Amino acid sequence: MINSSRNVITANELIEPGPRDWFISDHHFGHANIIKHAQRPFSNVASMNESMLAQWNAVVGPNDRVIYLGDLYWGADPEQWKAVRRRLNGRIVLGPVNHDASQALLDAEVVDAVLPPICEVPIRCKRTGQKRYFVLCHYPMAEWHRMWGGAIHLHGHTHGNDPGGHPAPPGLRRLDVSADAIGFTPQAPQSIIDRFPL
Repeated sequence: MINSSRNVITANELIEPGPRDWFISDHHFGHANIIKHAQRPFSNVASMNESMLAQWNAVVGPNDRVIYLGDLYWGADPEQWKAVRRRLNGRIVLGPVNHDASQALLDAEVVDAVLPPICEVPIRCKRTGQKRYFVLCHYPMAEWHRMWGGAIHLHGHTHGNDPGGHPAPPGLRRLDVSADAIGFTPQAPQSIIDRFPL
């Protein structure tokens, strides 16, 4: 349950995301230079925004929840944020951020709640019933809580590039959910778990 008086939720309040929850980061809606920086396949901001909106809404329903790991919008114009937000399906829980100003996004009502900078979320595997954990942070980490117990670290920021230019060691349960790294399509918890069997 989200405490609406403060609009900040803890991992315990986010308990057990279900089948209609999604994870993604780093769309940078409205950011012209990200096309070049991340080598995105778009000719301009308008076509990028339209394509990313379509990819989002192709999987996210109106009542779904998107756990967003930072850098959703670009710039400081709340009217531009609102124009994009009106077209995005679902509720948005903003996770750890880099460019986003959490309080400004809450005040503009373009996100529904925020998470702390690093948080751990319990996930129930639908096939086995086994509890797994996602450790969320905008930035990739070298180690995280429950790392050796099967926890999966989800991060953004790197836009599909290996952190620090170094590929992850085999068996490391870390996933870049930057839009660039996952085809601009939000990921369901079970599909993430399936990538990292115990």
